[in-house]
Amino acid sequence: MIISPPFILPVVKKDEKYTTKKSLNDPVIVTPTDDEITEAAMRPTASSLIGGTGIEEGTFPVSNHLMWHNGIHLQARDAGSHDYPIHAIADGEVVFMHKPNPMRTNDLAGQYYDESWTDNGCIVLKHKTEIGADGDQPVSITYYSVYMHLVRILITGGVGRKVYRKDKLGVAGQIYGHTKQLHFEICCDTENLKKIIGRDPGWQGPEAIPTKDGRTDSIFGSLYIYLPATTPIRIDPPTDHLRADSTTTLGTAQWIKLDYGSEGRMPGTCALTSYSTSGQLGATRQDINAEYNLYKEATDRHNSLIKAHPTVKSSPSGWYELLRFGRNIGRSTTDKDPLPDDAAHWRKIRTLEGKVVWADLNAPGTYKFSDADFLPQFGWNCYDDDTNPNDQRCDSERIKALIRAEGDQPNPDRNKDDVNLSRRLGDKDVRKAMRRAICKFPCEWDKHAMVKRYEWLKEVEYGYKDNPEGWIEYVNHLRAMTFDGLPQEYTDAQWRFHPTEFIKHFRKCGWLSKEEIAQLVPSYAIRTAINKQTRNKEILWEKVRTDTTDDSQIFKYHLTPLNRAMRKYGINTPMRQACFFGNAVQETNWMQSLPETGGRGLWYAPWYGRGFLQLTNPGNYCDYWAWRGRKIKPGLRDELMKVYNAIYRLPPNQRRNTDLEDEKFTGITQEIKVWRNDVEALTKPHAPPEQEALLAPSDSAGFYWIARGMGKHADAPHVLEARVVESNLGRKTYYRSPAFWKASAAVNSPLAVSRIDYSGLNGFDSRCCAYGVAVAVLSELLLPDGNGQPTVMYPTDFEPRR
Repeated sequence: MIISPPFILPVVKKDEKYTTKKSLNDPVIVTPTDDEITEAAMRPTASSLIGGTGIEEGTFPVSNHLMWHNGIHLQARDAGSHDYPIHAIADGEVVFMHKPNPMRTNDLAGQYYDESWTDNGCIVLKHKTEIGADGDQPVSITYYSVYMHLVRILITGGVGRKVYRKDKLGVAGQIYGHTKQLHFEICCDTENLKKIIGRDPGWQGPEAIPTKDGRTDSIFGSLYIYLPATTPIRIDPPTDHLRADSTTTLGTAQWIKLDYGSEGRMPGTCALTSYSTSGQLGATRQDINAEYNLYKEATDRHNSLIKAHPTVKSSPSGWYELLRFGRNIGRSTTDKDPLPDDAAHWRKIRTLEGKVVWADLNAPGTYKFSDADFLPQFGWNCYDDDTNPNDQRCDSERIKALIRAEGDQPNPDRNKDDVNLSRRLGDKDVRKAMRRAICKFPCEWDKHAMVKRYEWLKEVEYGYKDNPEGWIEYVNHLRAMTFDGLPQEYTDAQWRFHPTEFIKHFRKCGWLSKEEIAQLVPSYAIRTAINKQTRNKEILWEKVRTDTTDDSQIFKYHLTPLNRAMRKYGINTPMRQACFFGNAVQETNWMQSLPETGGRGLWYAPWYGRGFLQLTNPGNYCDYWAWRGRKIKPGLRDELMKVYNAIYRLPPNQRRNTDLEDEKFTGITQEIKVWRNDVEALTKPHAPPEQEALLAPSDSAGFYWIARGMGKHADAPHVLEARVVESNLGRKTYYRSPAFWKASAAVNSPLAVSRIDYSGLNGFDSRCCAYGVAVAVLSELLLPDGNGQPTVMYPTDFEPRR
């Protein structure tokens, strides 16, 4: 799922804080956190406040007079000579469009109301994407985004038009005379809400004690582990990694939140924060570089365990999952890398009282979750208790309870009670609580229903009681701002999210649909070749012809395993994924082939490159199998590497693979040959890969990623450079950065990581073509133009794979 705010603002780092870019002459762009990008772009309309509340108009889920409000009002930023346009938040399809009427101050149809104008341009988009998989079936969701009060519409075509994330939709108009404002909303129907939150909709008590782990079909963002009062604790570091009886326990039940490097913290850091059973914040401690050290930590815990308990079934991979997810997820309940059932997950935490202890986060009675579970204990809840859903007035007692001050009692006069509650909408705790309220109520743009939904205003003093002329004017206004012909699928989508929180939440997801991955394959790419006649190097600009249909083995069978590998190994941010796909797309011959081209004829065959990052040489294969908990003949790795290194030291024209052939090594079993072939998913023609052949091409790439430390390089600021070259088809541009160079060299040529001249890595210019496309498709970073200014949305000749 790729999603971004409706306003795309360049962001720069200033005084150690990220601030929005004021002009194109500001310093070079660096990479802020996703939350910073979203909050900076989705600024409320501070110029128009609800009287007596201190809060801006157009709040969610209730606004003026405690009336339901579908979305939020946003203020467009001024970009100097122009206004920032409104962009599509995700790939989708236009299901409704209404072109705005031109402004007329003598308008009698209702847009000019209360001596102010409101624009009525509107676009509704339908989005389909994926957030995970249940077995081999993707968890596909559908939701809608609405862009209202547009003064101009910029896209051509109408209903049925395909749009892509970052496409310019229109320009924000006026809302009651306030300029450059947008009404923006996100909604879905009941069936899709079930898939989004992983449970049946309905309010749940925030202090409920869990009785089972959270979902596994979708896992992303922060982890949440419930610790019962009986959780073992200790003061000193653990000496054994299996559970043991303990007389010292936590004493008080609590939650612990594990957050790897997001929420504004230093990349690679793991923050462990304690919360009460009702979600109240406790104490935090941070482990610097904990995420970058997970590979070593998992390996150390496995080795320590095997030394103490030689017969126990274990693997570094299993320990890695325990450390990353709090549980061994595996591929299914029966297909996991080895980990003892009684493995202890010792972590140093601060208790609710602030005491530093080691706690076993895998003790009996602990339960594990992630942001994908939308936990009520952390504010997420569903509100569908409106007793009169056919009017615009909020009759949800649970929403009112969120707003009401602790200890306050409802006013018996309903109208006065609503006024009192409205005054609390600006309270910071109320605003925070409303962010995670998922509310069910009808659409406010349906012309056939709107007059009925507002008729109650004729009965209240702050409405149109004793003012029939005012009511007639208001009805005209409602009719001018609502529409005939809204699609039924949209009006049926009555579950509504706070748009900013929805976008922030799902920017942590990292799971990519087939259509999104297809966009990562460049339309054109550079290839440096030797001219057969002149024997000189030449740069070729070539069309990339990749089959992204189910006729492709990769696109038919391997995208779910690839997503699982990215989820497991933390390849879950736009720039991490850009570095990964910048290499993987090129390494797989533009997502067409898992084995290295011509691998069987290379001097290091049969240990040629396989998988999405081309696992190569016998040492790396043996290390990967050890990671998975597989055993080979003692000394076989050293024996193979001795021969491999001896051949490598020869002049290139003398290298042959004769001494590396399988028959030369008694430790090479048929099982090892199968393991090796699995990494390239070698199968019978036209037959689907078997279980291990589905896993290994992706999982080996994730192993390479963490074993070589690619993530740390990918987390550095991406200072992009436009590289212009003369090709066979004229001047062409590709994009590179020191961060991408280091991430690429780490797995392909470790000795070249520190070079600053981009030399010593075959095919780096081709990789950069894939990298530039990935940066554009996955992030909001603008690419530099010929003058080094960030103005380019997509690389040269890029064509979306529609």
